[in-house]
Amino acid sequence: MDAAEYPHMQGGASSSCRAADAAAWDAVQTQKRQRCQGSSSSDEVVSCRENNSIEASEAGLQKFDTSEIEEEDDYVDDEDEGCYDDGDEGSDYEFDESDFNQHLADKFDDLDLPPGVEVTVPWLQKAVTDDGPGNFKSMAEIEDEIGMKYKFFKQFDTVEDFSDHHYANKPVGKTGKEWTKRIQHDWKLLENNLPASIYVRVAENRMDLLRAVMIGPQGTPYHDGLFFFDAQFTASYPSTPPVVHYHSGGLRLNPNLYDCGKVCLSLLGTWDGHGCET
Repeated sequence: MDAAEYPHMQGGASSSCRAADAAAWDAVQTQKRQRCQGSSSSDEVVSCRENNSIEASEAGLQKFDTSEIEEEDDYVDDEDEGCYDDGDEGSDYEFDESDFNQHLADKFDDLDLPPGVEVTVPWLQKAVTDDGPGNFKSMAEIEDEIGMKYKFFKQFDTVEDFSDHHYANKPVGKTGKEWTKRIQHDWKLLENNLPASIYVRVAENRMDLLRAVMIGPQGTPYHDGLFFFDAQFTASYPSTPPVVHYHSGGLRLNPNLYDCGKVCLSLLGTWDGHGCET
């Protein structure tokens, strides 16, 4: 069949033509080896090569050399190896990415990962199923929750860590039993008689330290403001008043509260009063 007479079949028959050409070339090479092996003289080898070249030209293979045939054979083999039917394999299996990520995330539940890792790793982020509109809290529910927390927040309590106290690095000095009893007595007074807008924290391992927080009363310029005071009872307390530091944040909001933290009161001995002010 002449390919020129059937141009519409050239593309479809290319692979079959290559296979036929390769088979013909193999046959010619086999005949050449057999003839060359039967001859013992160099003249016969030369004539054998000439006959083989003539036969190859008669078979229509004179336009192909060995390198071209090898390249075409390799090309055909690669195509044959890469051909497969997608419908025959994997039709019964469907990959579920969400289930796979959930399975991986479950394995890392007990590990203490550094902060931010779960955000950067997709399969560590578990799918949230209960995110419907019905799960959002109303303002009334939020206010009730805040009110319950506020109700159980103690006005007077003891803490273990006072490392951020202003006088944490200042030792109180030598004290006696009378000093300790007086501090415990004052603790009971504060626990039972504090105003509603004042909160106090003390430390059992540092009885000389105290922190008070005052909330600005309603109807004043200090409304809902938080004012922090750190106090230290001196070794001669109650003969001498405690020392107090005000956390001003660099602002002076009151004539008696300095931006440097000084609290100016005659009760503390930081201001000279007159008459009843003393």
